Amino acid sequence: MKKKVISTRLDNEHIALAIDGLSSKGYKPEQLNNISNIVRLTFYYGLASLGMAEQQASEESQAWVTRNLTQNGKSRGVSLSEIK
Repeated sequence: MKKKVISTRLDNEHIALAIDGLSSKGYKPEQLNNISNIVRLTFYYGLASLGMAEQQASEESQAWVTRNLTQNGKSRGVSLSEIK
């Protein structure tokens, strides 16, 4: 599986909320020892909660990712309030 470095901007408060949420789900402090681990675990927890952790992505979604990861253009970000 090819991995890609993804950069995002997050508020300190949202990172702290992720730590609290993951801690409440039983993740140990040593698993939450840096920002990358916190963001990765939060993302994977989100996939699992959507029921997508064991599925394979659709060809359409894989094509979208390939197309968008090769572009240099910027797109508008999504905020936490838009997800609620």
